[in-house]
Amino acid sequence: MMNNYRDVCLSSCKKAGKKLCVEPRSSDDVPSILQEFFRLAGRGGAVLTGVCGGKMAEGIDYKGEALNGVVVVGLPLAAYDEIQKEINGYYTRKYGKAKGMLIAYTLPAVNRGLQAAGRVIRAESERGVLLFCDRRFAEEGLGGVNGFLPDWVRGELILVDAKEGREIIAKKIAKWKNEKSPQNYTSHEELQMPNGAKARKPGKKDLRELARSLGLGVASAKSSAVKSAAKESEFTGKG
Repeated sequence: MMNNYRDVCLSSCKKAGKKLCVEPRSSDDVPSILQEFFRLAGRGGAVLTGVCGGKMAEGIDYKGEALNGVVVVGLPLAAYDEIQKEINGYYTRKYGKAKGMLIAYTLPAVNRGLQAAGRVIRAESERGVLLFCDRRFAEEGLGGVNGFLPDWVRGELILVDAKEGREIIAKKIAKWKNEKSPQNYTSHEELQMPNGAKARKPGKKDLRELARSLGLGVASAKSSAVKSAAKESEFTGKG
């Protein structure tokens, strides 16, 4: 998915005068990519593309002005390989087809998307834009995952097309600029990642615990951010 959108992202970045930073294959290259991304935060900004559940999307704190928006493209389901088939089969045999597939395949994907989206808001004083570009984030019932999103996402989720989404985001950002206070600013030095620093590897949760936490857990509101999900050519936004 990341590679499929690379040309589109590169073209858009050139138009906006920003650099495109791409998640590397090797973990050894992560610190240098992050240093470049953080350095550009005070020089017009950049766009960072990464894989949900990957090195850039979990376990890294993008504090202050380091990250102002996240776009989750698609529902990040795991590759449907032999290992995943075995996992799906185990939970299907144990809990039945519907619940088994939900626990083994769907809920982990929801969690990956939320982990990536959560990189924007790291403190109560921070604000940012979230885009969930998949109609399933806005839908309930068969195929939809809206019912498994935390309250702070569901409470502000609205369905808009691309034009409406741009207008909402532009208005919100303009309002934030007028309200911006010194404590919300993180200096260029604070954004720097020490030489040789490595991204913290995210821990793994038991799938049953994940099912309980997403299905029954109650999340509190964390920000006044714009959050959104898209329906093919439409976006579901939060404002």
